[in-house]
Amino acid sequence: WEEMCDRAAEYFTMRKPMVMGSSSTYAQTMYNLFTSPEFRAGKTASNETFKALNIPEHPSRGIANVLQDQVAPVMVKGYRPGEGIDADRFPTERVMDNMQKLHEDLSQTAARSTTFTKFARGEASYEEYMKDLRTQ
Repeated sequence: WEEMCDRAAEYFTMRKPMVMGSSSTYAQTMYNLFTSPEFRAGKTASNETFKALNIPEHPSRGIANVLQDQVAPVMVKGYRPGEGIDADRFPTERVMDNMQKLHEDLSQTAARSTTFTKFARGEASYEEYMKDLRTQ
């Protein structure tokens, strides 16, 4: 009986069986049952189990809970409203609209002149170009 209780306690500690739905206190409750001195001594009748059982108020959080509660909503809905997964095939209408807007914005923006640009045009020496590179 002691060995069975030890194995059950180890199982509920190591494996933490998944109970579908919101996070469950099942594994911790079963661990508490199998490690209870009264239960191990055989002093707890089957109809009195819940009287002596210590049921935790909050479940422990594992990787499955983090993925379900924090990662999945971001993947589905995106960081900001309307940035979630597109159901259409790539390239989607939204991607094409964003690319068009980006193309228009970039075509109206003047390119920033760098030392390399000046060097390529013959307006700066190679030494000036290398000095600028080293300061980056």
